[in-house]
Amino acid sequence: MFDTRFQSKRAKLALRFFTYGVMTISVVLISALCLLLALGYRFDRKNLSFSQGALIQFQNIPSGAEVYIDGKDQNYQTPGKSIVAPGTHNVSLYEKDYKTWSKTVQVSAGQLLLLNYARLIPNTISTTAAGSFDSVATTLLSPDHKLVAMQPETAKPAFAFIDVSDPTKPKTTTVTVPADKYNVVANVTPVFTVLEWDLSSRYILAEYQAGSTVQFLRIDSTGHDPVINITDTYQLGIEQAHFSGGSANIVYERDGDVLRRLDLGSSSASGALVTGIESFSVFGSDTIAYTAVHQKNVADVATKYQVVGLYHGQDVPVHEYPAQDPLLFDYGEYFGHGYLAVSDQKTDTVDILEDPLQTAAKTTITITMTLPEAATWLDFSPSSRMIVAQTGNNVTSYDLEVSKQYTFKVPTDIQMTRRLTWLDDFYLMSDTDGLVRIVEFDGTNEHDIATTLPSLGLGLSNGDGTYLMSIGKNKTTSKFELQNSKLIL
Repeated sequence: MFDTRFQSKRAKLALRFFTYGVMTISVVLISALCLLLALGYRFDRKNLSFSQGALIQFQNIPSGAEVYIDGKDQNYQTPGKSIVAPGTHNVSLYEKDYKTWSKTVQVSAGQLLLLNYARLIPNTISTTAAGSFDSVATTLLSPDHKLVAMQPETAKPAFAFIDVSDPTKPKTTTVTVPADKYNVVANVTPVFTVLEWDLSSRYILAEYQAGSTVQFLRIDSTGHDPVINITDTYQLGIEQAHFSGGSANIVYERDGDVLRRLDLGSSSASGALVTGIESFSVFGSDTIAYTAVHQKNVADVATKYQVVGLYHGQDVPVHEYPAQDPLLFDYGEYFGHGYLAVSDQKTDTVDILEDPLQTAAKTTITITMTLPEAATWLDFSPSSRMIVAQTGNNVTSYDLEVSKQYTFKVPTDIQMTRRLTWLDDFYLMSDTDGLVRIVEFDGTNEHDIATTLPSLGLGLSNGDGTYLMSIGKNKTTSKFELQNSKLIL
């Protein structure tokens, strides 16, 4: 008979196996259930079955907002996440003393949608003056948002560098380019133009033009390193120049139709990297996107064609276009993939080619954006997640993360002649009509921040972006002012 007291070794062993079996099955079931929940599955009590939902993750500036989906309180504050059914949903973020942020989103089963970019704007924005100046002609904010390169007058070789590490207490250093660092042309008014910052946010590249004389200068914002006249140093007819992202000592330049690499540290220049060059831009430290014109038959000009390509240690022709067509182009990299965007201004489309460095010439067009009209500006966002094409007030964007296109108009009665600028990875900024206006990449959540002087730009303060900086004018003193609009209370 079976020993009910389980005294036998066989009974004890059977009980042990039974217990372990129940525990193993329980662990497997619980793990499977947790996995299903993590993947967005929910149990439908009506149909007695599991159905997969979508996961929406929320994060915003400033954090601590209440989350509502389709009008229902989610009972948590950001950052956080919610599982929703596939389909279209209205999501909203509420926070005391801030305007409501809302968006209509569409999600599919199993999708993770990251709404981690929402920027809540105060109901009342306080704008104060942090510093005043007799004149301001141009401004350019550094990549780290800690310095502003400002020109009081474009005809004078004086550059003001404003330290806005603490935007409420700016400090100004003025660097004047010595007269022996550029070729003075008698009886001609010169024009000095700030072109760009290097990625270390210490040096600027500037252009000097007087009549037919064009020279490129590297200027140290600290004033410690002497100004370098790049044109004179290399005795090249430089027509276009850009810093390498890796070092302010490396400059890529185009003289005639030749692309070269200049090392300012050793005063050395490479040979021709690419020929036939019409225009180029630099991504990172050593990836150059370019357009070039070539001719298949030297004796027949009708065989001319235009190529958009990349230089990354070697020349990689990517795609061909008619020789006479004006092209806009930009290159970016997002989550391990490269993207070359090209807009033929004779058409109303933008071609996006994926991983052009990893494939053969004439890479297949992966994505085609259709525009309301031909673009006059084309640009990737800082992270390269978004590509934006603009013509006047018409803006078309494409989000590589969710493979979706958006088209909208900037809400101003004035026809925009100046490009929008990126405030961050997700917001665009304009100041065309005397208002600092920000809008998300898809045209939603548009806000007017402060009055400003058109075409003088600026952007978020460093760190957490507590302030949006702009240039205004004091009505009483008529002086120019560095303004701080407080976005985080």
